[in-house]
Amino acid sequence: MLDVHAYGRVSTPIRVKTSKDKKKLYTSFLLASHDKKKETVFIRCVAFDGLATRLNSSFSVGDRIILY
Repeated sequence: MLDVHAYGRVSTPIRVKTSKDKKKLYTSFLLASHDKKKETVFIRCVAFDGLATRLNSSFSVGDRIILY
């Protein structure tokens, strides 16, 4: 398993969606972060079920977020 820690700003809206089989909730959004060269890096983030709904209700575009 890959263990990743990232921080930055939410750069796309966090919208909860339902899977095709209608059994799972999920969200997908971009995190804008900076690398050591001060260049912007966009990281695609995906969350499922309860975490997806909590992210949707707690964060909007431009908010700072730490993922670990």
